[in-house]
Amino acid sequence: MGFKDFIFSFFPSGWLNPSADGNKRFFGGIGKSMDYVYDLAHQVKLEPSVSTAVHTLSDRDIEYGLAPDPTLDIESRRSRLLARMQEEDGPVNTEDFEKALGLLSNGIAKVIPNHNDYSVLYHLTVTSSFHLNLILLEEYIRRNKLAHYAHSFRIGGLTNTLAYSTTRSEAIVYENNPLYCGTFYAGGENDLC
Repeated sequence: MGFKDFIFSFFPSGWLNPSADGNKRFFGGIGKSMDYVYDLAHQVKLEPSVSTAVHTLSDRDIEYGLAPDPTLDIESRRSRLLARMQEEDGPVNTEDFEKALGLLSNGIAKVIPNHNDYSVLYHLTVTSSFHLNLILLEEYIRRNKLAHYAHSFRIGGLTNTLAYSTTRSEAIVYENNPLYCGTFYAGGENDLC
């Protein structure tokens, strides 16, 4: 039942002929306008929350320092934003840290500590997209890591090609590993190379 039928329901039967052309056009036009306004108001009501937003996700990505990626599905984009927002809420435990790294790398992340060497390995298995924003990962790790350990990345995935973004002045060392696509050492407090 649209707004046209809703408006007609206020008139007692016999007062208006719903099948008359003039009444159909008049109330049909008002009904379509009201349906449009209602849909627009409903859409505006959903946009303030990240968990229900659709059209403002790109703006929110930019606001939180994420690279807008319209090729990702809506749920993945929402998850990335929620991970970024959660990091501002305070300290994270290892499970939340792995979950956030996985969301930011479009894959599965595992934190492998090496306490003897005072280092940690972030094992990333990229599943959907093989473009990594290492700047974003480094930023997140430096802000949220649980200890002052040096860190490195081991990156694997579905393909042998890897595209990554970084602004580091020193070289990123790539080691070929037959089980994974490769390992990137991105430094940390100590240089592991």
